[in-house]
Amino acid sequence: MHCKWPIAFLLLAAAAGVPLSLYPQGASTGVIEGSVRDSRGAIPGATVIVRNLGTNKTQTVKTNRFGIYAFHNLMIGTYDVMAAKQGFETGVARTEVYLDSTSGLDFTLVLSSGSSGLPGQACKDEEGMVADYEKSLKDLVETVKKESLPDFDRAFHQKNVMTKITLLDSMVDGMISCLQKSASGPANQKEGADATKGKIQTYNKLKDQIKQDGDALKAARTGKEAKALIEKFAFTG
Repeated sequence: MHCKWPIAFLLLAAAAGVPLSLYPQGASTGVIEGSVRDSRGAIPGATVIVRNLGTNKTQTVKTNRFGIYAFHNLMIGTYDVMAAKQGFETGVARTEVYLDSTSGLDFTLVLSSGSSGLPGQACKDEEGMVADYEKSLKDLVETVKKESLPDFDRAFHQKNVMTKITLLDSMVDGMISCLQKSASGPANQKEGADATKGKIQTYNKLKDQIKQDGDALKAARTGKEAKALIEKFAFTG
């Protein structure tokens, strides 16, 4: 990695009255790029999603035939990155985007237990990503139900659950967007379009439940209150 225009240099330039517009447009952005593979080699067509933790905005790309992906012109900051492909467990990682630099992030996915390896319908990667992460969040909720309040506080489970809720919300957004595009596609017959619209309604309902639970958890003033709320989450019922 390298930085052509260090932050300190830009701050000094701004203090001196030099407009930042004189510097290259890419000077306030960076890149995340990498590969998605399994034990046998590259995974083409995998879905990769990035989410900016500061703005909560997401972007989605597919890996090329060599399993390579790239996100350009990302604002500097912290990003969660998720990689998914039907039949594989979802990969999740966090990385930083620095000024005018490239952050490399590679994923090695493992086959899901019981995977048939059969090709799926449109948005199958996104659907698998949501299902995997929803399950991981439900598992954490079950852990919270069984642990004591001191253990809950020591494990920072309130913060962990909130982070997972935010990520799941982003994944559901990506799923809904994919389904909407699929429903409007010319190749989607009436029966398929009706089924897709039904899925959109289901995921919109899930999104509403996630928002309801997330907003309640944000408002919790004590660990005891947060633990009680998590144990009653609507979307895990």
